[in-house]
Amino acid sequence: MESVLMQRAGAMNLLSFLMNDMTEENRKLKLIIFPGETVVIDEYGKRIVACPTEDEAEEYIREQEE
Repeated sequence: MESVLMQRAGAMNLLSFLMNDMTEENRKLKLIIFPGETVVIDEYGKRIVACPTEDEAEEYIREQEE
């Protein structure tokens, strides 16, 4: 059980780091890239959509910002 909690804690630390490290602060939608998917989140950290590739996620953001 402790192993699962440590994994979750590590994932939350990584997520926090990635969210704070985003360079385009003026964007309302941002990307979090995982090995199996790329997640688009809003300015509050809410998951909007998960895409299989980073390119598809970027395209989704472009379409939403038009």
